[in-house]
Amino acid sequence: MRIRTLTIIAAAATAAAAVFSCKKQNTSETTLNYLSGGMGITVERYVDGLDSIRVTAFGVTHPDGNDMFYYYYVSDLEGSGDTVKVSSKTPKTSFHKRFKLPYETGTYKVTCGAMADGFYSTSATKTVTLVKPGLGESLTGTGINSEDPHITADGKDYYYIHIGELDWMRNNLAVSGSGLAMEGCEVVSYPLGRYYTYTEASSVCPDGWRLPTADEWKGLTDKAGELMVEARFNGNLMWPVSEVDRNNSTEISAIPSGYASIVGNTARYKGVGEYAAFWTADSSEEGATYIYLMGNSEVIYSALGDKTSFSASVRCVR
Repeated sequence: MRIRTLTIIAAAATAAAAVFSCKKQNTSETTLNYLSGGMGITVERYVDGLDSIRVTAFGVTHPDGNDMFYYYYVSDLEGSGDTVKVSSKTPKTSFHKRFKLPYETGTYKVTCGAMADGFYSTSATKTVTLVKPGLGESLTGTGINSEDPHITADGKDYYYIHIGELDWMRNNLAVSGSGLAMEGCEVVSYPLGRYYTYTEASSVCPDGWRLPTADEWKGLTDKAGELMVEARFNGNLMWPVSEVDRNNSTEISAIPSGYASIVGNTARYKGVGEYAAFWTADSSEEGATYIYLMGNSEVIYSALGDKTSFSASVRCVR
């Protein structure tokens, strides 16, 4: 994704930069010490432009136990920075700051740092991506139009197309209350869809709908490119560049949402932008079958996934 260049720096960050500049100009006269610990920062990976985001900075203390300052700023956002005094008496001292982003999609750099008189400043940077939820907003080029046939479930529109004897959903299921949102950020559940274990997927389809079988998936076509659509997320092409003819002739509009792997209480999200994985209705004692599409191959693959630790996208049929 495109990352915007830094154009606005808060006063606190400018002051921190001045410390470095002084050192360069007077290296023979100025000797600075280092703050203790390492700068840490947490921030939501994806946010809705109508919401605020929370930035948390932590991990640095004053070696003498004195007060110091944490600061943050966000690239390309005028007036986005702030500075707060924090105490070193509490090892986990941090600050939370909520602020509004402009309603313009894109990926921004968020920088947090710590500084104190007579010490080098230290900082860390992460990115946050501003999205617009819903089809046709941040997700474009799906081939789905608002007037196309659809049902509404859980407050969301699910579009479908009739192929053979079945109606097939054309966008990934995003029923709240079960499954996982990518990176834990609810704002991307719709339109990218949620990740469901097989146990969840078996009962998550709306009334009258069900999971398709592996044979029903493979009965659509023998070429993966006929299931894939050249969609863009925040203007960036989702599938990798390859020689695969992604013509979406079936109008299934598959996007590369990847999958989630659950280890203990932690979910790891993999394959986003590279391939798509969808549960089928087929299962056995060893696991459940899912089909997957790779951006650089015309093959429609199938594999066996663990029913409780592997999470994939869901499309329903009726």
